[in-house]
Amino acid sequence: MQEENWLLIAYFIAFKTIDLIVQGLNDTKEVKIISDKSEEIADVLMERLGLGVTFLKGKGGYSGESKPVLYSLISRFEIAELKSIIDEIDEKAFVTISDLHEVMGGVYSKKGHRG
Repeated sequence: MQEENWLLIAYFIAFKTIDLIVQGLNDTKEVKIISDKSEEIADVLMERLGLGVTFLKGKGGYSGESKPVLYSLISRFEIAELKSIIDEIDEKAFVTISDLHEVMGGVYSKKGHRG
């Protein structure tokens, strides 16, 4: 039984190491933010983090209310600062952060440099 546990641990470590080598340290994340203070959040994200922000049109399924949805790409190293900024401005904001496997085009490069 003990040998099986070590084997599972070794497989897990190997799998994570391969992921790290293939994907690198700078994983790209996709962020969507719904807030009544979306303009203010967008301004601060652009100013403090240098993020590009896209406004998408959203509509509440229950309320039917139109609301902008902020869309941006960040590196995993920017997540803590992003959460802090959003919490400062609107602690009721709805935020999703998802992994992305590939980014092409636009002004976002794989290394997180914007230009």
